[in-house]
Amino acid sequence: MKGHSVSYDVEFQGRFFHVFIVPLRGTHSELIGTIGLALDISENRRREQEQRELELRVQQAQKLESLEVLAGGIAHDFNNLLTGMLGYASLAILELPSESPVVGMLQEIEKAAQRAAELSRQMLAYSGKGRFVIESIHLDQLVIEMVSLLKTLVSTKAQLQVDAEPAVIEGDATQIRQIVMNLITNAADAIVQGGRIAVRTGVRHFSRRSLKSDVMQSDLEEGSHAYLEVEDNGSGISPEVRKKIFDPFFTTKFTGRGLGLASVRGIVRGHRGIIQVDQIYPQGTLFRVILPLKNGTSGSALASPTATTTASSKGCILVVEDDPSVLEFVKIALQQSGYQVLSCTDARRAIDTIANANSTISAILIDFTMPNLNGVQLSQHIRTVYPQLPILLMSGYAEEEISSQLGDLLLNGFIQKPFKPADLLSKLADITNQEKPANSR
Repeated sequence: MKGHSVSYDVEFQGRFFHVFIVPLRGTHSELIGTIGLALDISENRRREQEQRELELRVQQAQKLESLEVLAGGIAHDFNNLLTGMLGYASLAILELPSESPVVGMLQEIEKAAQRAAELSRQMLAYSGKGRFVIESIHLDQLVIEMVSLLKTLVSTKAQLQVDAEPAVIEGDATQIRQIVMNLITNAADAIVQGGRIAVRTGVRHFSRRSLKSDVMQSDLEEGSHAYLEVEDNGSGISPEVRKKIFDPFFTTKFTGRGLGLASVRGIVRGHRGIIQVDQIYPQGTLFRVILPLKNGTSGSALASPTATTTASSKGCILVVEDDPSVLEFVKIALQQSGYQVLSCTDARRAIDTIANANSTISAILIDFTMPNLNGVQLSQHIRTVYPQLPILLMSGYAEEEISSQLGDLLLNGFIQKPFKPADLLSKLADITNQEKPANSR
């Protein structure tokens, strides 16, 4: 300390100080002591840390949002492609005698297309646009059932313990089961041998602070909410891996895994909840899903008004679809079943077609995603001008995603791509009050 002051930061008993030390010299410049000053900068440090954490959360949210948009868009376009593949394979099977060796090959194509459709549904679930059938769910009973099914799967590695307190939510039971299954199997994967997995449900009061999540932004208000916790005493999650565990197709397991936690996050977001991840010292991990409690009942925006078309013949169907492959497949399927078909590749042409042929049209099949006007906008126009025309909406997105954009608009039905000809004909029979076709082989 040759005549120069020094300064540094120091932590003491949980607080931070900025310390200045200045040498004190006598008349002959000899060092006779020092003068020290310590400023409490704990509040500044706290604000800086909160700012850094906020920036990281925003960056993570932006990254995940971009991935969700990408996954949803890919799944939608993928479903359009699969509609043609699955549809034409199904039509070809109907044209062949049952003993033809080609039938088996085409059935394998159908199976492959259906497996691809399942992957597409998982991507939609990750993006928060999966299909939800909303009903009242006793979360505790659902968890007890799932644990009973999964006990055999994890019994060789861990002991499953359940503490299920009552909690009633609204949601899709199939999707909630997927959350439980993925979290339990993920916990089992983290355990080498002889571990413990604790599964808990119940209702708890959550403060605004306790509703914070590093994984996703929370729209939940302070108050009582249902929770599902899955805790294991396995190897835990390193900080590097924790940043990526909800990314699609990221996995520390063998190739072919990776959509489990990604789809869990999407399902939780689709149910207006949040998910939290806590590291348990010295080892282990706790996943906590917080969901809003049931509050009244909810109906579907796709409720069906009464269809007035009762024609004795199959009638005429207007198909509005901008994808040439899908349009051609739908036309063939309808024509082979005895329908007359009018077709348009955009909404504006559809409006002109309806104006010229309104009296002969039995129903309208509309794709959701189109240039100029989308399917919802076209449906709104048709409902205003021709309120009695039955409308069947189709999309590569799931029904729940479409419902959120309909508002008060009522449609007669919805069909998700990809679909087989028999599925389409059954939907049309429903909305035109006709006898359903016999199942195809």
